[in-house]
Amino acid sequence: MPRTVGAGQWFPLFRSVLEQDDQTRSEIFAMLVQRFTNEEIADRLRLANQTVKNHVSSVLRKVGARNRNELLRRAVEGWPAA
Repeated sequence: MPRTVGAGQWFPLFRSVLEQDDQTRSEIFAMLVQRFTNEEIADRLRLANQTVKNHVSSVLRKVGARNRNELLRRAVEGWPAA
């Protein structure tokens, strides 16, 4: 999957999950669905790895996904957040 696609491609899921969240979490969501690793996200956003892990856990919880693969599947297939 190309790493140049923004979160807007998955707008319905994106909006339902991050409607009231901050810009950092929105950027992390976009990177997650593009299969960035925690380390890549931390480097690009200049965050600590633990901070990224915390944001990733929050996004997964809000979507109701057990892992990144399920998050990606929900985003691509347009499944609603749990």
